[in-house]
Amino acid sequence: MGQLARYLVEHSPDSDADDAAEDPADVTRDHIEAFQAWMIEIRSASTAVNKHKALRVFFGWLLNDEREIDRSPMERARKPATPAKLIPVIEGDVTSQLLEACTGKDFLSLRDQAIIRLFANTGARLSEVEVPPRCRRLGYPARAGAGWMLSASCWVWWACSCSSGDSPPRSCWIRRGLYQPSM
Repeated sequence: MGQLARYLVEHSPDSDADDAAEDPADVTRDHIEAFQAWMIEIRSASTAVNKHKALRVFFGWLLNDEREIDRSPMERARKPATPAKLIPVIEGDVTSQLLEACTGKDFLSLRDQAIIRLFANTGARLSEVEVPPRCRRLGYPARAGAGWMLSASCWVWWACSCSSGDSPPRSCWIRRGLYQPSM
């Protein structure tokens, strides 16, 4: 509510915006929609959606619990649309250059190659890779996403031994919560 009040005082072209900044009962749907448009302009659509959700809860509380307002300005205020955000994919030649930088037979080079191949060949996100406790002791963070993932030891084996385009063996896939890595 603080950001909405600051917007109404500092940026709103409406003449009644100062009153609305002081008293939430004076906030209108037009104020809300102008605030959301401003938020999209200076921040992002996803931030505007988060503000929309918070304002809906706040004005619902004023309406239902506190009975400070007779009608919520959020009733007909539309939630901002969030466009699909495409994440750029690393080109094949960039992956090849990364792998060339990791040439060598020492442990670190082989580990780095395995990690690069793991992500390049599977499209996995970091949150989908589980790091066993023995690796966490070495300083690797434990990441575990919701749903299905691969165990890190299986990832490394698969990334080192499989050629591009192959899928990991079905035995490598585990359901989150059912896998207990061995020490």
